Amino acid sequence: MIVSAVADPSAFGPQGISDELSKRETIAFLQGIIESGVLLDDPTRELLREALREVSQLTTKMGQRIQLLLLEIQKQHKKFVVSCDRTRWQQLGPTTIPQKCSVLATTLKADVVVTQSTHLAPIQAEVGTGVEVILIEDASESSFEATRRKLLQFEKPLDELGQAEIEEFVGRAVKYTSTIRVFDYRMIGSVKRTAKYVAGILFFVSIWEKWCVVGQASSRVVELYTVGNTTTQGGFLNGVEADSRLASHIQTPLSSAIAATVTRFVKDDREGIFHARGFEARQRAFTIDPGFDAVGVGGAIRRCLLKADLAAVSHFADCRKLKDLP
Repeated sequence: MIVSAVADPSAFGPQGISDELSKRETIAFLQGIIESGVLLDDPTRELLREALREVSQLTTKMGQRIQLLLLEIQKQHKKFVVSCDRTRWQQLGPTTIPQKCSVLATTLKADVVVTQSTHLAPIQAEVGTGVEVILIEDASESSFEATRRKLLQFEKPLDELGQAEIEEFVGRAVKYTSTIRVFDYRMIGSVKRTAKYVAGILFFVSIWEKWCVVGQASSRVVELYTVGNTTTQGGFLNGVEADSRLASHIQTPLSSAIAATVTRFVKDDREGIFHARGFEARQRAFTIDPGFDAVGVGGAIRRCLLKADLAAVSHFADCRKLKDLP
């Protein structure tokens, strides 16, 4: 699940990285972002660009690895960088680094702000007590890192978690995405069971609506993906009927229950790849075993496993590339 950080650009330059300890801590921090986090930035990603300028002032020995990690984050910014809404940013008008860090941390509900010693007190004064503020050299000992590791090591089935645990687990997965893509090849296999799938999907989407901090509610999108031209328990389901079922039994009731726009896609899975079920949020994938029908509006109704799944990222991308029906 996802953790978030605001990074003071000067933490990546000579003021923040002065010895082997601060170098190692910075590398570990950035590796953690790539593994399970996002950096929060202004609408033009100015802080990230400034961080790259700062690290260029270091020697090759001290800065090369850090620079490569920052460049990787920049290259995959759609996955690793969350930008503040432009209108909101202009309205608040921050000018100094402490002000910019504070606006990002409060507006996008960051877990931490990382900085260097000369900016520590000014940023703490701007941010207040609601967000952790740390030196980059102390990243591995922070509450932020403890939370990140805890979420990575979460191994309980969904049905064994308390409501607060489930909400944080799911909420952190969807907090920074304006589009959720739902994949379940069985959601329209039986008309009698479609209500169960609606309840399961709605469980996750409701947490998303509560936790999401990007975009307006009306601009958010839920995309539904399933298959047609397939054999179900009730017989062969062609593309036309599959699309009709998805529209009337899944899309319509979801659209009535949430503010986001719900769209639908029925795929022709002649290659037989559309099997794993789950959802994608901001280019990170989460699989659900056995499927959305194992979850009701109040949580899991039987044994259910939810996990971050690196392999499912490319798998769901392959499912989206399948031919559309009818």
